[in-house]
Amino acid sequence: MGKRRVAPTILPNLEVIKFAAEGNCIAKHEEQIVFLPFAAPGDVVDAQIIKKKKNFLQAKPIVFHLKSALRVEPKCKYFGVCGGCKWQHIAYENQLQLKEQQVKDNFEKIGKVTPFEYLPIIGADKIYAYRNKFEFSFSISGWIEKIEDKTIEKKPALGFHIPGRFDKILDIDYCHLANETINEICRFVYEESYKRAIPFYDQVNNKGILRNLIIRTSSTGGLMVILVTSELTDEVKEVLQAVQEEFNQITSLNFIINTKMNDTIFDLDVVCIHGEPNLYDVIGKVKFKIRPKSFFQTNSYQVNKLYECAIEMAALKPTDVVYDLYTGTGSIALSFAKAVKKVVGIEILPQAIEDAKENATLNGITNCQFFVGDMKKAFTIDLINQQGNPDVIITDPPRNGMDEEVVNLILTIAPEKVVYISCNPATQARDLHLLSAKYNVQTSRAVDMFPHTHHVENVALLVKR
Repeated sequence: MGKRRVAPTILPNLEVIKFAAEGNCIAKHEEQIVFLPFAAPGDVVDAQIIKKKKNFLQAKPIVFHLKSALRVEPKCKYFGVCGGCKWQHIAYENQLQLKEQQVKDNFEKIGKVTPFEYLPIIGADKIYAYRNKFEFSFSISGWIEKIEDKTIEKKPALGFHIPGRFDKILDIDYCHLANETINEICRFVYEESYKRAIPFYDQVNNKGILRNLIIRTSSTGGLMVILVTSELTDEVKEVLQAVQEEFNQITSLNFIINTKMNDTIFDLDVVCIHGEPNLYDVIGKVKFKIRPKSFFQTNSYQVNKLYECAIEMAALKPTDVVYDLYTGTGSIALSFAKAVKKVVGIEILPQAIEDAKENATLNGITNCQFFVGDMKKAFTIDLINQQGNPDVIITDPPRNGMDEEVVNLILTIAPEKVVYISCNPATQARDLHLLSAKYNVQTSRAVDMFPHTHHVENVALLVKR
């Protein structure tokens, strides 16, 4: 006999109370906390349990009895399935308020710190079509989901991974975070590949030819397209030729051969078949070369505002020695380098440091020294003795924040100011609590780099007591 299906557990008439972390909301069922995605305070919903834990339940809304006054109609028909935009159902002005509150809550509850002042959040002028990089995945069998009460036909897909599923790709015919050209190229590649019957990739069995499509743009008009395949067949060459002929604004057309069991491309060769092998972008007055595999801020419209905020807080002087921790490709270091005596940048990725050095040369900047290494091993007393004690530290760590060894060294050398840029206010608050042994948090300001998502950047100025 077949395995009997167990009916899903439905929680009726849950009243959504407030927003929580990671884009969720909170409701209560018999005094137990229930986390709900794609909800809003004031909603009354029936929800289906998808995960049970000792201290909480995870559920998804399936019936709305009452809708919150905070709600607006999502622009995207894939909202709630794609997972990329968790707040598209919230009016933008309310998104900004929530992000500000998210920072304050983390500072108060995790960091146990209160800045001297919270400056108003810097919102985005452009809340759609703002991303400059997209990575689409091919799949032999697209995710089936009811959208607008219709069932999508099961067919090959080119789109985004369903959250938490490496093997499920949602076919996307239009993403509102991409501009028109990116959307047009994506669908053109799909149609040209589909009609030639080129095998889309099978993520489960690791078979197929078409794997990924990467599209990058720049504020200077650059347009880069990279097709990743397991082999370069005649049909793939035809698709690349068709793309080149259809979109004459492409400045860099490339392909990558990937025969590995994963989608990472950092160890693979990129072959440019049309145009230049790189893009160029500008932040402030600094020009940046962007290689196909380079990390670069994905919102060109907001990055100037983020860096201007950090540099203004730092109040840099011509005599300052500045350390830029987690410098990446040196984008912020190079943005203020000409205003100070010396900049020391440290980053774990060799390719990023290579880009930083090349961009320094490109802009005639000679007072930057860049070093490769794991931060807790590269940022040391020996390095400081060689390069000089910093007057200011600017740090922009990954989501998990700074290593304890890094925090301890900052406390040991005790520069006058630390400017902490964070993409995760929770780990930022944790680190500020540790740094409060010697520092006061003078100013905090959130910057919205990613409208319609729960993510927020925050800049904090720490001043030595």
